[in-house]
Amino acid sequence: MSGKKKVLVVDDQYGIRTLLTLALEKHDIKEAVNGQQAIELAKSWEPHLIIIDMKMPILNGLDTISSLKEMKLKSKILLMTAYEDDLEYDKTYIAGLISKPFDLDKLILLVDDILLKNPNT
Repeated sequence: MSGKKKVLVVDDQYGIRTLLTLALEKHDIKEAVNGQQAIELAKSWEPHLIIIDMKMPILNGLDTISSLKEMKLKSKILLMTAYEDDLEYDKTYIAGLISKPFDLDKLILLVDDILLKNPNT
């Protein structure tokens, strides 16, 4: 990966956002506390990757992803959820899925893999 990649971390839990921000410090990180804030940041900042939680107040993960898809951003999406078994989603638009609670090392590898597979984003 050349240069720092822009990664937007979207989760209503402060601890998760902080953990991911620290773990992914080699990237340029911004945080959003809900889907609405994520959409606003994505419009202006155009991140390479958006890591988004499924269950959030104001606008949940799937509704946020639908809005991002309509904006036709080139951002890749990594969805975090504790509800993987009950989840139906558009696999063509979501680059990865990780179950909560997650193994931090696996998440870091998944992020790097998504960013390496998509060098032009």
